[in-house]
Amino acid sequence: MQTVSETRRARLEMLIKKHGSVAELNDSLGWARTDPKLTLIRNADVRSGRAKPHQMGDAMARDIEIKLNLERGWMDTPPTYAELS
Repeated sequence: MQTVSETRRARLEMLIKKHGSVAELNDSLGWARTDPKLTLIRNADVRSGRAKPHQMGDAMARDIEIKLNLERGWMDTPPTYAELS
């Protein structure tokens, strides 16, 4: 079973693929094209001075869902086989 962080990263990959790039997804979210947040989460980069990787929190997940008109909780629901195809 996937953790919420793993599920959110899988969903993030789906959104990046749908939008064509992280920069395009950032645009769709109203963020700067070069905003590094999604890339840091995507790559699970370890935070400077901590042993913990960057993760998508609840607030960011809900913000993405609202801005992209996705169902509440979509970022937390594991993708179906049909969605992965």
